[in-house]
Amino acid sequence: MTFPTVVSKQDHLIHIVKNQRKTECGITYHHFTIVNRSDLKRIKFIREDSITCATCLQHYLNQK
Repeated sequence: MTFPTVVSKQDHLIHIVKNQRKTECGITYHHFTIVNRSDLKRIKFIREDSITCATCLQHYLNQK
C-alpha cells in the first residue's frame, strides 16, 4: 500500500500526510493558508515499508 508522505527538514524522517498542513504524528509541514504547486511537489507516494517515522505508522495502524 502506498501513502502520501513528506520528509521533515529537522530529522529527515519520512512522515505520512494527514491533511494539507499536518502529518499523522502532528508535525506541521505547511504553515500557510494557500497551498502552492511547489508545496504539492514535496508530497511523494511511498510504500509502507519505506516510512521511517514510527509514530506515523502507529497512528495509521490504530485507525485501521
